Amino acid sequence: MKYPKFLLHLSILAISFSLYACHTVSGNKQTSDNEQVNMHSAYDDSTLNRHILPVLMPYNRIIDPAGTVISFGDAADENHSMDVRLIPGTRFIAVEDRYGLTIIDTVAKKVTTRWTYKQDTRYRELTSTYSGLKVVNIDNQTQIYWSAAAGKGKDSKSYVFQAIWKDGNISIQNTFNFKAEGESPLALPNDLAINKENGINYLYVVLNGNNQLAKINLTDNKTVWIRSTGVAPYGLTIAKNKIFLTNWAGPQAIDTLKRETAGVPYGKAYVDPKTGATVQGTVMVMDLAKGDVIKEIPVGLHPNAIINSADEAFVYVANGNSDMVSVISTSSLQNVAAIDVKLNPGKKVI
Repeated sequence: MKYPKFLLHLSILAISFSLYACHTVSGNKQTSDNEQVNMHSAYDDSTLNRHILPVLMPYNRIIDPAGTVISFGDAADENHSMDVRLIPGTRFIAVEDRYGLTIIDTVAKKVTTRWTYKQDTRYRELTSTYSGLKVVNIDNQTQIYWSAAAGKGKDSKSYVFQAIWKDGNISIQNTFNFKAEGESPLALPNDLAINKENGINYLYVVLNGNNQLAKINLTDNKTVWIRSTGVAPYGLTIAKNKIFLTNWAGPQAIDTLKRETAGVPYGKAYVDPKTGATVQGTVMVMDLAKGDVIKEIPVGLHPNAIINSADEAFVYVANGNSDMVSVISTSSLQNVAAIDVKLNPGKKVI
């Protein structure tokens, strides 16, 4: 029997498809087992290992840094520079990175010293928290403080490190340990402040996970007090003998009947019922001696970093989700200005 030529071609195509389909089915398990690998594109992490500038970021922004880029760390790790401070009276800077502390010579433009958590078995699981690096001179010693954490619940670890930088070397002098409380899986220390009061140096530690602020006497390393803050505290500065602390998710969610609340991810915060996003951030003003709350000031969304002016007349608050900087008077404790920092501000509505 003779078949039309197109049917012959169709039969060959069907056989080919069947063989391909069988091959595909037999390979599904391998595809599933390596899904993350198969979905990976070289573009996904190209910004982490490229040395040719400028760099096109995944969100279509071009990064072309000024000056010299200094790279450090293990190429196998996804490292990040979290915070940086100038070491007073020197040409060196201290950089808090994801896996430890790095000292860079700003004149020679090179790394001179690096200490990592992997160097000590007690700290190998740790990674640095968001920010909070501080460098101070106490008793003719250059002391460096920063925060790190790891784990959840009973197995969680939260530390503030106290290191000495001397003769080009970093040595860990002490660690302050904080336990998780309430619904939080870990205490999560973040921003720090060191303040001299009546001849004694005190360390203030923001506990982002516990919704707390701790004050520690650096002479005997004993805790003076721990006070509740707003939800997810982040940044800290001291001006005019008062503490100014940013709360990422605003005030504590006390009114759960008339206002919408949601988890953030542990505990609750006030949210917009339409979007589910937090409705406001705040700056909490506290007394130095006892940690009593003086006032809680509404600012923009997701307030994080906070600094004070040189004369301590104002504090400046970066509101991450509002693309705006709040300016607060340290005398009146009122918002006196809002500085727009949007990339594309658009037209102003009059």
